[in-house]
Amino acid sequence: MKSKETVEQELLKTGVKISSNKNAVKSLPENMLEDEQITTVLDATSLGVLTNKRLIRLMYGILSGTDVTSTNLENINAVNLDVSLISATLNVVTTSGTKLVFVSGSKAEAKRFKESLETAIEQNKSVNKTQSNSNIDVVSQLEKLAELKSKGILTDEEFTEQKKKLLAQ
Repeated sequence: MKSKETVEQELLKTGVKISSNKNAVKSLPENMLEDEQITTVLDATSLGVLTNKRLIRLMYGILSGTDVTSTNLENINAVNLDVSLISATLNVVTTSGTKLVFVSGSKAEAKRFKESLETAIEQNKSVNKTQSNSNIDVVSQLEKLAELKSKGILTDEEFTEQKKKLLAQ
């Protein structure tokens, strides 16, 4: 859980003035992880908060309180923006079929949020792919070491030392 002060500072850095969802913002600190950073916000019919890890939707109701829905960036399948004469509707579809909908009176803000979300999704894919490739490389290196050991080129001690180095990466 993040502190209220930290969340307020991160919200200020986005440059977005929140007017419609002030009550939803109050529950944001308890719904954020310590290692999450807010990157951008969409103040629409519900509050959209994009972090470095996930998309959070907070919807405040007078009787029901704040309803919070979140999805990790890797679980987002599609992001669509439908623009009408008076508003813009951002639809986010997850791998589980959940649809998060944000209706904004500001077409420019909705477009900016959509672009930020798409960029975050692509960056997340890139990071996950790099981590996956790194794991494959370590496995490949371990297999080569095992082969050298089985051929008698490496001693048990040399194999163990090199294996520790690879696993420490």
